[in-house]
Amino acid sequence: MRKSGIVTVITALIFVLVLLSITFCRKDKPVNTKVNLYLSDAPAYFKAVNIDIQKILVKYDGSGNEQEVKLNHPGVYNLLDFSNGYDTLLGSITVPPGKISQIHIMFGQNNSFVNDSENVTLNLAPEIENGMIISTDQKVTEEKIFNLWIDFDASRSVISSGNRNYSLRPVVRVFSEDVKGGIRGVVIPEDRKPFVYAISGSDSIGTITDSKGRFYIKGVAGGIYKMRFIPQKPGVQQAVIDSVEVKEDSLKYIGTIVIN
Repeated sequence: MRKSGIVTVITALIFVLVLLSITFCRKDKPVNTKVNLYLSDAPAYFKAVNIDIQKILVKYDGSGNEQEVKLNHPGVYNLLDFSNGYDTLLGSITVPPGKISQIHIMFGQNNSFVNDSENVTLNLAPEIENGMIISTDQKVTEEKIFNLWIDFDASRSVISSGNRNYSLRPVVRVFSEDVKGGIRGVVIPEDRKPFVYAISGSDSIGTITDSKGRFYIKGVAGGIYKMRFIPQKPGVQQAVIDSVEVKEDSLKYIGTIVIN
C-alpha cells in the first residue's frame, strides 16, 4: 500500500474515533430540565390578600449556593385570584437532574389585605424580613418540563398582633405534578362557608368553600385523611368525616356534606 493510502486510512480512523467519542459524550451528558414554579392558594374570607414577591432562589442538590429563578412579574399578587384549582406561573429555572432541597422567597414591602372596604397593611413578620425558606425534597429527572406549585394558605398567613396591627407570616406547602391526588366536594347550605381541612397525622391541608359551597384541595398525596368542616358562623356545629381514602393518581369526590 502506498504511503498516501496509509495516511488516508489513518485519517479516516481518527475521524471515526472522534465521532464516536462525541456521540458517547453526548449520551453521558445529562439533559437539563426546565422547572416551572406556580403560585396557588387556599382561599380566605378576605376580598384580597396581596403579597409582594420580589425574588425566588432555589437550592439544588445540597449545594450551598442558591440559583435565582427568572420571575415573569416580580411584584404584587392577589392570592385569592389563585384558589380552588387556579394558579399562575411565577417563573422558571433550568437545572440538571437531581434534587431541589430548598426554595427561598424574598418579599417586598407592598403587602396588604382587603377586609370589607378597608385596605390594611401587612407588615412582614420578623422571621421573614430576609425571606422565607421552604425546605422541600423534589426529585427532578431528565424531562423537558417539571412543574412545582407554591401553595399559600391565605387564611392562616394573616396574623393579628393587636391594636389593628397585622403581619404576613406565610403558611406554605410545595408539591409537584407527581402528586396527582385531590379532594373535591360541596358543602350545604352554601352560607356556612366552612374551613375545610384534610388531616393525616399531625399534617393538615386547608381550604374554604366558594360562594356555591364547592371546595377543591389539590396536590394531595395518597393515603387516608380525616376531614373537618369548621363553619365561620358561631354556634354552628362542625362536620367530620373520619376516613377519606385518596389514591395517588386520582381526584376523590366526597359528595355533598350537610352542616346544620
